[in-house]
Amino acid sequence: KVIGHGAFSTVRSALRNTDNIKVAIKSISKFDALRSKSKQHMDEWEIMKLLQNNPYVLTLFDVFETETEIHLVTEYCMGGELFDAIKRKGTTKRSSFRRGRFTEPQAARITNQILKALVELHALGIVHRDIKAENILLLNGDESDIQVKLCDFGMARLLFGTNAPPEGCHGNCIGPATDMFSMGVTLYILLCGFSPVFCEDVVEFPDAYWNDISEEAKDVVRSMLHHNPQERISAVDALKNAWI
Repeated sequence: KVIGHGAFSTVRSALRNTDNIKVAIKSISKFDALRSKSKQHMDEWEIMKLLQNNPYVLTLFDVFETETEIHLVTEYCMGGELFDAIKRKGTTKRSSFRRGRFTEPQAARITNQILKALVELHALGIVHRDIKAENILLLNGDESDIQVKLCDFGMARLLFGTNAPPEGCHGNCIGPATDMFSMGVTLYILLCGFSPVFCEDVVEFPDAYWNDISEEAKDVVRSMLHHNPQERISAVDALKNAWI
């Protein structure tokens, strides 16, 4: 059964023959994968193997190939995408249209878990580059004990290439701060249901959607959405924040 699509892939659910456990199989086109490769590219399954002991990263069980595709066998997350959970929380009635949002404790818990995945990823010198609600899976549908998994490392890149200068990345170069900005966007959406609003590069919190959100939560969002990547908070430092 098809349960999802990516730019170069299709995800299906299946039952594993050895123990009848439900798994997910991501089938990646070899042609498209090779075409998109760069010197800083790492195969998705290589990254997942490096992170196999991280409880907040989708578990990889096996990898096998056919003539045209590479297949990743992973754990199956019953709760589906975080993006779909946000949509389910909203209402589409014209008289009371409202995008879905999570409570502060729920949003903080989700953020905490994804940050713990990013800390290890960044320590390995890898940037995910596609942090968003669609790439965060809910292990189950229990909102009283939310557990999430970071997935889809197809856009991930090594922080430095083999020919990188000794001074490393500067200015607008892609780096860990890129992931932190994306995490900030995701957190903003979790708390109010809408994408961030900016005025002269400073994030704003419209009263209509943020009047019942704490200043502590807003401060965390601000620290992640700082316009200057050099001043944007890191995953390690964000985890030290009492709100998270």
